[in-house]
Amino acid sequence: MKRSYLLAVLLLGACAHPEDRRWATLVSRTSDSGEKPIVAVYSFAMPSESRPPTRLRDLTGEGQAAYIAQVGGAGDAAALRKKLAMPIDGEHAIGPTVLPALDRTLVVSVQKPRSAGVGDRLMHTTVTIVPVGKGFEFAGYTIAATDNRVQDIAKLSTTSDASLDVSLAPPIKALGDVGISGKASRSHMTSADIVQQYEKLNIDIEPGAMTIIRESERGLDVVGNKIVNLTIVPQLPENGNILPQAFLATGQDLVENGRLRSATTASIDLEQVSVPEKCALRAKVTMRYLMRHVVSGTEYYTEGKQAVTLLDGDTDPVLHTLVREEETQPRLWQIVTASGQGLTVSPAPGAQQFLVFDNYSSAQEFAAWIDMTRARTIGAARVQLLVNGATIASPPSVRPYESKCTAGVAS
Repeated sequence: MKRSYLLAVLLLGACAHPEDRRWATLVSRTSDSGEKPIVAVYSFAMPSESRPPTRLRDLTGEGQAAYIAQVGGAGDAAALRKKLAMPIDGEHAIGPTVLPALDRTLVVSVQKPRSAGVGDRLMHTTVTIVPVGKGFEFAGYTIAATDNRVQDIAKLSTTSDASLDVSLAPPIKALGDVGISGKASRSHMTSADIVQQYEKLNIDIEPGAMTIIRESERGLDVVGNKIVNLTIVPQLPENGNILPQAFLATGQDLVENGRLRSATTASIDLEQVSVPEKCALRAKVTMRYLMRHVVSGTEYYTEGKQAVTLLDGDTDPVLHTLVREEETQPRLWQIVTASGQGLTVSPAPGAQQFLVFDNYSSAQEFAAWIDMTRARTIGAARVQLLVNGATIASPPSVRPYESKCTAGVAS
């Protein structure tokens, strides 16, 4: 009888697995508060590697000969030396496109509602990002990373020890302190490798929408950050406005042997460009979700012992800025008078636009030259330098050039 009792005690003790009841003393929320998950989207510019300008020495022998033949028609040795010394692809050019594409790193952050309890997890999320006002389009993407890519989630080991010291008879006085005693014990160990199968990241992309899908089979909470490298292409305004035009200074020759050149011998190279409007690029973000909510059994670590309900819904549309207005326009500078009026150039009759620089030092150098010479024209072609149709009269200064957004609501 005693032996059977002891065996039952040992077997019951060996069946105890404290790891599975890790939340036994926790009082958790079991009611659905109706609070929705949270999704937030932001982006930042991808760092671009600087590339040295291509010069004549970088070409092959045949390439150098062909390039010299193309630029050597001027006949002026000084002008030829100047052209051969300049970068072939232009050191300060904006580029060939009217509205250059923007390479961005997009971060999509998904969070559970603050009222979520132990065991609650998001099983499926579908995040939809739609441009506002057709201000831009998605051109392409590459998946950079997610913060929970690891598939081998855990290795669980549970060891249960049960032991009992027994004495089955009292001491026998005649034989001294002698009795029948012993120790019985049992150790039981279980282990399991948990490997979760889940959809790492799936993206559907169209020019007017991007959809990011994450889904977990079981055991994994699909919250966290999703990081995507993508290309955003700003679109031309639909309100009929023409993009502002300006003359970009791509090169200038203002000093010779430490002395300022005169208005006739100095020169400036101009390129007519279209300047994008300084409008922020925004998107409407929504998320459809499926969340596992524990109704009872929160004290158990094993999901199969919990009573759950599945909650699905959609978050309210929220506007997020993907590209700030300061990032939609190249950094340009212009020369202004004391009253803030900008300097214009007119290389030909009727072609008068603001003069802009994409290099601050070049703008400062030209402002100093025009302040000292007060020239009305520059170069042999007599390019006109005017402020409201007249020669600049006050000391010039340099300030950023901006093309204001005229789209009403920045899109």
